[in-house]
Amino acid sequence: MARVLKHIKALQILFLVLGLILFYYVVSSVGLDQITASLRLMGFGFVIVMAISAVRHWLRSIAWLHCIEQDHRNIKIFDLFNVRLAGDAVRLLSFTGPFLGETSKAVLIRKRLPMVHGMSSIIIENLAYTVSVILVVISGLALLLANYSTKTSVKIMSASLAVGMILSIIAVQVVLVKRIKAFTRLGNWLARRTDIQWFKDRTHSIGHTEDKVHDFYAKKSGAFYIVFLLEIAANLVNVVEVYLILYFIGTAVTPLTAYIVEAMMKVVNNLFFFVPGQVGVMEGGNAILLKMLGMGGSAGVTLATAM
Repeated sequence: MARVLKHIKALQILFLVLGLILFYYVVSSVGLDQITASLRLMGFGFVIVMAISAVRHWLRSIAWLHCIEQDHRNIKIFDLFNVRLAGDAVRLLSFTGPFLGETSKAVLIRKRLPMVHGMSSIIIENLAYTVSVILVVISGLALLLANYSTKTSVKIMSASLAVGMILSIIAVQVVLVKRIKAFTRLGNWLARRTDIQWFKDRTHSIGHTEDKVHDFYAKKSGAFYIVFLLEIAANLVNVVEVYLILYFIGTAVTPLTAYIVEAMMKVVNNLFFFVPGQVGVMEGGNAILLKMLGMGGSAGVTLATAM
């Protein structure tokens, strides 16, 4: 296990260095002075954007609260909010991205919520969020193709991405309905193949956690839809955040373009989760996207920096 962690750390450093190189290239291409000038234009608007971002985290904290079983819901929403922020910080700075980030939330809150209940509630909340993100991305891709002339290769890639996402939702649905313990099976397989005690010790806990997730989906479908609606609202708050940043830096933006930009940013975010902080990746992706939408590469880099 120590050797595996050592290799993971080495990869983390490698991807961080590559991200920094990409960041330097993008900033050099766009121009540091232009980016700095755009950031200055935000002024007090930066405080407004931060407040909007806090609303997004608050909505997801409420969603998380609804994923916790009633008997263990003796926890303050503000505590969940703080843990969410801490977990997101770990996710951004770590090579393992959401894996370590989400696990850290369960660890941070285990004094108030048993590990199994904490982990299952986090998984449920993330499932609902993932489904909402997929819907936003698919609709964003459709709006991009419908409103902007794109190359055939982009259309093929967009269609492939949309199909893949739809298939992933179907796969998750099958796993939940049929109560397939995918991670328990994976843990058992790893325990047999590697003979590592860590996997053997945690297989039972993983199975118990999966039972909690399956039970929530089967017995509390009403609560799941409430959580899902809160996640949709959190995504829409993200769109408002994008719109305001672009508006404050003097970029001509509409709610439609803000929605498309946010949808595409989610794609980049998830594809390159292994790059710590998505350094360089977000700046480069945004620069290409906003240039394609006619808003300029500097606006894209400024957007990534402000968010």
